[in-house]
Amino acid sequence: SIIEWDESYVATIVKLPELSEVTWLDNLMLATVFGYNCLVGKDSNPDVPYVFFPAECELSPEFLSGNNLYKHSERNVDTTKKGFFDDNGRVRAVKFKGIVSSGFLIPQNSLRHFIKWVVDFDMDIWATFHSIDGVAICKKYRSPETVRKEKILAKMGIKKPIYANRVIPTQFRLHSSTPQFLRFLADFKEGDKIVITEKLHGTSAVFSNAHTKRRLTFFQKLFKRFGVPIEEKEYFPLYSSRTVIKNQDVNPNQDGGGYYWEDIWWVYAKLLEWKIEKGITLYGEIVGYTPSGKYIQKGYTYGCDEWESKFYCYRITYTTPDGIVIEFTDSQIRQYCSLRSIDVVPLVNQFNINWVDSTTSEQDKAKYIIGNINIEVMCPLNDNKVPREGVVIRRDGQETYSAYKLKSQLFLTHETKAIDDGTVDTEEAN
Repeated sequence: SIIEWDESYVATIVKLPELSEVTWLDNLMLATVFGYNCLVGKDSNPDVPYVFFPAECELSPEFLSGNNLYKHSERNVDTTKKGFFDDNGRVRAVKFKGIVSSGFLIPQNSLRHFIKWVVDFDMDIWATFHSIDGVAICKKYRSPETVRKEKILAKMGIKKPIYANRVIPTQFRLHSSTPQFLRFLADFKEGDKIVITEKLHGTSAVFSNAHTKRRLTFFQKLFKRFGVPIEEKEYFPLYSSRTVIKNQDVNPNQDGGGYYWEDIWWVYAKLLEWKIEKGITLYGEIVGYTPSGKYIQKGYTYGCDEWESKFYCYRITYTTPDGIVIEFTDSQIRQYCSLRSIDVVPLVNQFNINWVDSTTSEQDKAKYIIGNINIEVMCPLNDNKVPREGVVIRRDGQETYSAYKLKSQLFLTHETKAIDDGTVDTEEAN
């Protein structure tokens, strides 16, 4: 059985797209899949399906060895053959003779060769997966520095549970990962209202006035035992990174500071606490510097002076006591934040989809939605010193949150270089 996965770092079955010649590369051609550039051989067969892996995927040792992809040939099944992958199995975004390569394509029969027991193996185009029949194929790459830090925390007895005993899961929700725009063009329909905003490079933060389990005193517990009605729930400020609740009084195992050992989430929780009504949750990005003057993301200051930071909101929800989540529209988010002096992510464009032709191709749809927005530039919000990360495309007014990311090739190579240099991304560490 094939295990489906909805994260960004998965394998996808694709048709080989139309190839472009690169005049200064004799034996390679350029293929673009979901906005990622891949270099493939000129003899690549367009009639067979391919497996696509995006940058910062980590391919499993079984897959690499079975297909003789390791550069150290002794790790390959056929030790006379040599590939180009390092021992960590990481798909890197690199610039090769002026061309940015940010993905990896290999024929689908690499899976048939790898999984010996599959006799008649085939998958639908666009199928996504991270393992097959329990055998790993790929996962998100985690840098050695991130793994090292996690081991240190484990030795100290510090764990990172997602939910603590006081939290009601239906009342507080961490932010899910944002899917890649070019993978999900089929989601976009005639009449959809599209809102495109800047994708900021910082650290995710969630702030909520959430319905939680009340922490009862000794006497309240005693009265309850004798049948006295005691209110067991209350609204309480919760805050988190993308994956971890940061309240130390709710999550006793949380060190509070995350990677930088200083609690920037607590700072904004206190600043925003009085601005958030019962049931409201703000999702956003903290950018700039930590309180001690360290970069949140190196080079991405967004106009902040040293020791300063900013919180930019990009999503707001209201959760009813019954656990029903109501999404704010972009205009409601901007009105809510304007009245409370909260920054909102910069707006790039907004419009309603009006396809010229109902048979518009996927490529035409992407061009129509993105229009003349150029993400392959240095970021004007950072004095053009670092690459623009990209944009977020939202289908506004949907019952559930429907937003998709589109990162620039320049940013992907910048991200890869940062990992190569040992820089820990706060999204990994928190």
